[in-house]
Amino acid sequence: MKKLILSVCCAMAFFFSSCASSSKTVVGGMTETDAVIETEDTTFVNTKRDSSQKFFTSCVFSRITSVVYGEVSTKKKSAINLSDVRYNEITSEIIVPIPSGSTSDIFDQVLHVEGVPVQPPEFALANIEENTDVLVMIEGEIKTNGEDYNFDPSTNRIVFLKEFDLNKTSYLISWVTEGGYNSIVNRIESHEEIYNKTVNKWFGYYLDKQIIEGK
Repeated sequence: MKKLILSVCCAMAFFFSSCASSSKTVVGGMTETDAVIETEDTTFVNTKRDSSQKFFTSCVFSRITSVVYGEVSTKKKSAINLSDVRYNEITSEIIVPIPSGSTSDIFDQVLHVEGVPVQPPEFALANIEENTDVLVMIEGEIKTNGEDYNFDPSTNRIVFLKEFDLNKTSYLISWVTEGGYNSIVNRIESHEEIYNKTVNKWFGYYLDKQIIEGK
């Protein structure tokens, strides 16, 4: 199965997305007789450029199966040849050639990335501010670093300790960036109120701390 994960660059406001699902089947084999049909769990990420003007998937893929370039304002879409895609599994940065005739507004550009996610799930948090906490919630509940997941500030990477279905699970991961915060979310409708309240409280605490410390 695959579903929508939205990588959101936020300042003072938080945005939630709706989700969709479908199935993906991979067919292999040299002939029709010995073909092997294997169903893989895939996911997709719709991501825009962040403040560093780069694309990141945040969710770490073990293999990317397709990439589509799009533009929010014009609704333009263009498939990217996988041979032209460069993906860094450590940082989750993805680099693609931008089609000719594309908008000059780089922040209007979006990538739709499909692939097989790492299990247990891993997330690379791009441009996270040093010495700041991350917020991790699953099914509306705050999860604990060291018990439910491990966050390594030297690599800015979250590694969950148990596998879970990225397609069916409601989750939210937020981290502080310069001038705001980024979030990656999935299936948040049933817990939208608690997610919003918790994110606002979490980021408000960070802002208060900055004021107290004179930053």
